Amino acid sequence: MIEVKKLKNWNPPDGWIEFQTIDTHTEGEPLRIILSGYPELKGKTLLKKRTDAKNYHDELRKALIWEPRGHADMYGAIIVEPDTAGADFGVIFIHNEGYPQVAVMPLSH
Repeated sequence: MIEVKKLKNWNPPDGWIEFQTIDTHTEGEPLRIILSGYPELKGKTLLKKRTDAKNYHDELRKALIWEPRGHADMYGAIIVEPDTAGADFGVIFIHNEGYPQVAVMPLSH
């Protein structure tokens, strides 16, 4: 039997990364919005930030999208600073196979 006291006082080891996400269904498709915890991506444009994520942080995509936390149909949205004046934020979409190139966009209201 699990001792609740041990779980209550448990702290993750140093070096662990904590993500804040919201899981949604968009038109019936699963989407995990990554609000925080993802490293700051380098580059002035969304395309360069996408390239940085792909080249240097792909293990995080796999951890967030692949099983046991995700599945083959899971998509993700990394929220980043926009590269377009007037946009509120930018989004880099990810899925189980990588980074769709057409889904790099600034968003505004």
